[in-house]
Amino acid sequence: MGEKRIDYRIETFRAFAILFVVQSHMINDAEMASAATLYDYVTQFVQNVRLPLFTVISGYLYGQRPVGRGRFTMFIKGKVRRILFPLFVVSSLEYLTVSLMPGVNNPERLADIWKIYCFPYEHYWFLQVIFLIFVIVGILDWAGLLKRNNFLGLFFAISVALYLFYKKLGMDLTFFSLGTVTYLLPFFLFGYISSSRAELLGKMVRSPFLISLLVCGILLQQLDWFFDFPYESSKRSIVGIMIGLSGTALLLRHRFRLPLLSMLGSYAYTIYLYQGFGNTLGRRIVRTLPDMSPHLYIALVVVVSVLFGVMTDLIVRRIPRVRTLMLGLK
Repeated sequence: MGEKRIDYRIETFRAFAILFVVQSHMINDAEMASAATLYDYVTQFVQNVRLPLFTVISGYLYGQRPVGRGRFTMFIKGKVRRILFPLFVVSSLEYLTVSLMPGVNNPERLADIWKIYCFPYEHYWFLQVIFLIFVIVGILDWAGLLKRNNFLGLFFAISVALYLFYKKLGMDLTFFSLGTVTYLLPFFLFGYISSSRAELLGKMVRSPFLISLLVCGILLQQLDWFFDFPYESSKRSIVGIMIGLSGTALLLRHRFRLPLLSMLGSYAYTIYLYQGFGNTLGRRIVRTLPDMSPHLYIALVVVVSVLFGVMTDLIVRRIPRVRTLMLGLK
């Protein structure tokens, strides 16, 4: 097999997504009080693209190297190593830190640590969901079903329906974030279709249509926020999926490379894994500085958190076995 090629335009968008994710976890800090309205607006504005973009990219990259017959076991082993090993390690480290370190507000009960391996915990629910999606899509691909356009189209339509109506079904499948699979599955499938059926999709869905859909979705979103129109515009709504699918489709279709961000994007996974520690370190460092504006505060904390993730990656990947447990690398 040839060497895996890196698309630095994809990495650029992965960097944008991780920066928005890190930023979103600090808008409730006391230092942000004077600008809370602005940053809450920004966070809500990008919520329909932030994690969907991560997921679309995952589906797009998977579509370039799908599971073939005879490779399913190897594929699952790779995802266990790459996703579940780091998930177990980093969630355990964070839980133990919150449980045992002095000076922590609302410490966790150590006896309840088992729950983090079975149910959503902090932002690590995303890793549970993406692993389940890989398993589901891998099985269907291994069986040859996703090679059939009719089946793939039907499966995508069902995923959109579940995205919209899952909560109305009255189910609460929280074990290993199973129910939340319905939130991200359509975006993964759209990324997969964009990669494996690029020519067909390009003929069926043109950029002017996507731009119109995105503008319409954003307009409906703003009307809902500022005039309280009688419909939902957040995630799991028709408006939300309009923005999520059209926005990520346009980014994929007209992608570009920004050198610094494309380099940062290759560390996005580690930054996501260890952002809890990076955010905590950033807050403690920045709070030792003189009073500053909330804009400078959030910028500095994001920088420290990102640098912490990059340094963690650079250091840990040099240590055999530890790099497997902490980063999922061979």
